[in-house]
Amino acid sequence: MKRPRLAKLRQIARRVADVFPFTLLGLVVLTASYFALTRYGYGKIDLILLVVGGLGLFVGALGLILSAVAAIVTWLWVRGRRSEIPVKVECGFWTESGFYLPSLWFIPFVYLTWTVESPPCKVRQRRKRTRILEEICPERRANTATVVRRFEVGDMLGLVRFAFRAKEERTVRFLPAMGGLRQMQVIHGMSSGNDIYNSEGRAEGDPYDTRRYAPGDPIRFVLWKVFAKTRNLIVRTPERAVSPTKNTVAYLVASDRDEPAAGAARVAVDVGALGPEWRLGADGCATIADSKEEALEVLTQSAQANDQQSGAGLGSFSQKAGRVGRVIVFVPPKPGPWIQRVLASAKEVGAGRVDFIVGTDGVRKRPSRLRRWLARRMPADELADKAADAEELHQVVKALSAGRHRVIVVDRAAGKIFSHAHVAAAAAPVSRPTPVAVSTTAEAKGG
Repeated sequence: MKRPRLAKLRQIARRVADVFPFTLLGLVVLTASYFALTRYGYGKIDLILLVVGGLGLFVGALGLILSAVAAIVTWLWVRGRRSEIPVKVECGFWTESGFYLPSLWFIPFVYLTWTVESPPCKVRQRRKRTRILEEICPERRANTATVVRRFEVGDMLGLVRFAFRAKEERTVRFLPAMGGLRQMQVIHGMSSGNDIYNSEGRAEGDPYDTRRYAPGDPIRFVLWKVFAKTRNLIVRTPERAVSPTKNTVAYLVASDRDEPAAGAARVAVDVGALGPEWRLGADGCATIADSKEEALEVLTQSAQANDQQSGAGLGSFSQKAGRVGRVIVFVPPKPGPWIQRVLASAKEVGAGRVDFIVGTDGVRKRPSRLRRWLARRMPADELADKAADAEELHQVVKALSAGRHRVIVVDRAAGKIFSHAHVAAAAAPVSRPTPVAVSTTAEAKGG
């Protein structure tokens, strides 16, 4: 209860500070100028401090007037703004949103900048003639009809600042980024299919095909006779045969750091890895999607799910989806209460084994206290912040691997699939783990 109250108090204090026109530097400069003018300039007839104090007050007053005029012009421009052009952007890419403001070239010595508070995204401004164009880079998937921006107008010296918020009625959809998951070995690792080339073989394929050796391939699959003749490492791989299941049920667990899992779900829908007949659901969304457009709607709406909804809708979704053939659950790499909820629902699905796909943006070892202390004083590494913690990822994979469930880890940043063994190796106390890709479905199954 204390944290929500503290966050609310901080929000109120920030709104009060936005209304107050002077910055901390402005208060110091104006206070010093006032004392220099009154106490020393007039009181002791100090001509130098008289001029300095008067000039300081004049600059502050001029900045206040010009900033107030600029703030009024900006507020009149953005109030009640509506746009019929929807914004459909993929997360992680910069693009123009279509929103712009006048550059205020007719008001000297002022600056204008703004940020987008809802939905969350990075913003940068680009000047083009007499306009300031907005470019956005979404950080998280979203689906909303309202955009909330925070505008800031002030003088160039940083003495005066006016800040206010404005809403724009506009349809916005931020799609989860697919990254490197478009690669063929990742798609094959997540997919099932329709054909079984050998009627006596296994549904997931027998090792009848061959290809060149890649890092991470088991040594027992190497054709040593071919290597002795050609000096090339060739390995046996399963034929491109997949499960004959026709109806696939896919579900996205919405929780902290679930963007890579949402990207993997989008790739599976986009390339047809779920098969000819499928249903898709997600936490915080009652809609059951069976088309690509509906799937994008479900994935973007799932970003609004709270902690109580995380992983709680899998059981009811599988019942509404009808006949269940294959069950695929896309989960985040961070443990939480959702694990117990998902495992409990997986027992009630009735389809036997459930395939769990854990989405990550890289894997990093948890640094020591000294390294964490040094990292706070160094420039932030955006890729390192998005990477999953190796120990937390190992906990998730270990918990989900119970029973007959299969768990594979897909790295959106590298476009690779990792097995359980590689995740365990990454969590081991070594200096720098070097994960190796698993490029076939059989190897991912073996993890």
